[in-house]
Amino acid sequence: EQYRLVVENANEGIIIAQNGMFRLANRKVSEILGYSQDELMSRSFIDFVHPDDRQMVMDRHRRRMAGREAPSRYLFRAVAQSGATRWLSIGAVMVSWEGRPATLNFLTDITERIEMEEEKKRMEAQLAQAQKIEALGTFAGGIAHDLNNILYPIIINIELLLAEAEEGTETHETLGQILTAAQRGRDLV
Repeated sequence: EQYRLVVENANEGIIIAQNGMFRLANRKVSEILGYSQDELMSRSFIDFVHPDDRQMVMDRHRRRMAGREAPSRYLFRAVAQSGATRWLSIGAVMVSWEGRPATLNFLTDITERIEMEEEKKRMEAQLAQAQKIEALGTFAGGIAHDLNNILYPIIINIELLLAEAEEGTETHETLGQILTAAQRGRDLV
């Protein structure tokens, strides 16, 4: 009764897996996956594993059941009854259950942590992009300032020369074209 109290109130999913089936699954497993105890116990445990992770999970389970070395802790995805993908951290050890080999598995739902890490990566990427754009803006502003520093003395001196040049002369016309080009350059900057 004491062990039942501990297992049923644990904050981790606790599973005994044997012959591809759940032999024991606590309430937390039902909460994580959204299936009733009867549904969990009546289907192969691999049915609850995300299709992309099934091969890995089965390989590790078979190796452990055969007494070969397999990681005792790893991550995999499960599919909840709602269809949502849940990220789980599993810790698995070999045990004897009713006189036959089985695995005792502890599941921790880390979906929120994974989602927060992905959101953090997205935010960091957005920040990096914003910093690049800001740096580019600062760079462009610096170039524009430098170009204006070059163009304004040209414009001022051309205006002075133009004021002294006689209208209708070739010099006046040439200075007018230079002033127009310099003003276009200023407007572009």
